[in-house]
Amino acid sequence: MLGDKGLLENVTLKCAKAEALPFATHRFDLVLSVLSLHHLSDPVRGLREMCRVLAPKGKMIIADWKPVKSPVVPHAEKDIPSPQFLKQELGLLGFSAKVHQSRYWYVADLTR
Repeated sequence: MLGDKGLLENVTLKCAKAEALPFATHRFDLVLSVLSLHHLSDPVRGLREMCRVLAPKGKMIIADWKPVKSPVVPHAEKDIPSPQFLKQELGLLGFSAKVHQSRYWYVADLTR
């Protein structure tokens, strides 16, 4: 289906650990992480890698669960990086974050 529209010619799929991305520094204008940060074995290293591959004027958006006990959130509270953790770690890397929160999730819009 994608091949019929010529989209596959411009898409490359890679399987890699988020903590060691196989891409050049400053390669992407947009880095998007949706409901995956809490799955990383080392979230700090994963965030550093996302920052590394982001172009200097690029945009990073991270959406994830909030660490709350709820039947809606399918993970243990202790396994989920909080919005405060995200802001702190990315602040150390020179980013500022606008964080929008709901009851169960958050979205962080990050800029250098």
